Amino acid sequence: MLISVAIPAYNGAEHLRDAIDSVLAQTYRPLEIIVVDDGSTDDTRAVCESYGDCLKYYYQENDATMGAGARARAIAQAKGEWVALLDQDDRWLPRKIARQVRALSNFSDAVIAFTGFHEIDSLGRVTSEELSGGPSGDVFHRLLRRNPYVASSALIKRSVIDEYPPATTDVGVADYDLWLRIAKYHKVVVVDECLTEYRVHEARYSANRRRLAAAVLRTLEQQGCRLHSNCTECRDAFRQGLAFISNVAARACLDQYHEAARSGELAASLVLLKEAIKAAPSRVFLPRQLLAVSKNLVVALIRVIRNGLAAI
Repeated sequence: MLISVAIPAYNGAEHLRDAIDSVLAQTYRPLEIIVVDDGSTDDTRAVCESYGDCLKYYYQENDATMGAGARARAIAQAKGEWVALLDQDDRWLPRKIARQVRALSNFSDAVIAFTGFHEIDSLGRVTSEELSGGPSGDVFHRLLRRNPYVASSALIKRSVIDEYPPATTDVGVADYDLWLRIAKYHKVVVVDECLTEYRVHEARYSANRRRLAAAVLRTLEQQGCRLHSNCTECRDAFRQGLAFISNVAARACLDQYHEAARSGELAASLVLLKEAIKAAPSRVFLPRQLLAVSKNLVVALIRVIRNGLAAI
């Protein structure tokens, strides 16, 4: 059974070779590797061409979808019955695909498989304990509460992707949106082993907690009209998910607010404070938090006044 590996790439040549090598090291065969270069200006093309016929390389102008369009194109080019997703800066352990194929054969109702994972740093060093790949089975309601799955661990049945094609517009977090649309009607299986390595570094989209939280919130809000009809558990899970991610978004905004205020960036800090209040006002107006907010706002005002006086 052919499995296609879809890799979107953008200015990540320094880690891309790691990702491709981890595919070539898989104990499972046959594999088809597809890299779609989303308008890179670094050595991405050279890295891909150095592998010769081991992979298929496609170039496109950057489409400003943070890799969603490049991944969708890679999937569209896939010939396999199953498609494995892999980000350019992540990598797999050698038994990853083989263990997923075995799990899927034992759980014939599942159309998507995930694995556990470690976080690694820019140098490839493990920086976290083994993290669970999340629950198996009917997971739609749990997904509404929180997304535990890492995209680079996903192995998805191609016919299901055709049924629910990945979004290529700014839906928020395209991976999370895809999991939700699939899990509403189909089952998931998780291999409870750490077989994926998720790289955390400053250049990664998810490194900006405020931006990521806002994107997750947009993704979840769109599920309001997609819930199961007359399902109390859906509504409860949806509310819990919104409350959770709203608090995460507010916390991320507040962290950046405090940093900007202490630096005397009054205008920027006020924008961030407004975002935090919009996301979760109850978190901002907690007594201790409100005290810290007020204190740093005074600091920012004093700095602005001092700078203004110094300029006279």
